[in-house]
Amino acid sequence: MLVSVEGVHKSWPLSVGAGSLTALDGMDLTVASGEFCLLQGPSGSGKTTLLNIIAGLSRPTAGRVVLDGATGRPAAGAVACGFQEPLFVPELTVLENLLLPAGLSRLPVNAARGELLLEKFGLSALFDQFPLALSGGEKRRLTLARALLLPSRLLLLDEPAAYLDEQWSKTVMAIVLEEVRSRTTTLLVATHNPLPGVEADRMVRIEKGRVTDDGY
Repeated sequence: MLVSVEGVHKSWPLSVGAGSLTALDGMDLTVASGEFCLLQGPSGSGKTTLLNIIAGLSRPTAGRVVLDGATGRPAAGAVACGFQEPLFVPELTVLENLLLPAGLSRLPVNAARGELLLEKFGLSALFDQFPLALSGGEKRRLTLARALLLPSRLLLLDEPAAYLDEQWSKTVMAIVLEEVRSRTTTLLVATHNPLPGVEADRMVRIEKGRVTDDGY
């Protein structure tokens, strides 16, 4: 999926007379179909806000996002997200939480593939557990497995190595890259720290809501 971010601004009003908070300040970015683009920058630089706007979860104050030449909400399952903070339904098991987004998107629910992803991410022994029983690293791996279950053409990951040690960080990113390259999925990964052992097609530096370096 071709991603085009055109002059995107995002700000929120503060209290009366206190002005506004700006997260994105005229962001321009184009990511080619099938490209792995690493968005790197300090906390508060606008990376998460940018991913949320690309995903259609937040609307820009100005500017627009174009996906494969079209604006507006993408088709169900076309864009998948791995959020920085895990979002699970506490009353559902690990397997049920994994399959939930596909069901909500009215896509075919492939339980066998879900179980295979749990195995790849070292979670197969926990499929009948509930999210509260998981560690931070296990929740992170479940978040990534769930994002990969959807047949997406664009995958957005926010701090995918959070709560993971170096070995698990390398393992999960190897799984992610194997999956996205097998189906030519565009991958955008936001991180404030380098990912060990990971080589992106391109690294874009973001600071104060702007692209400050674009390294092809």
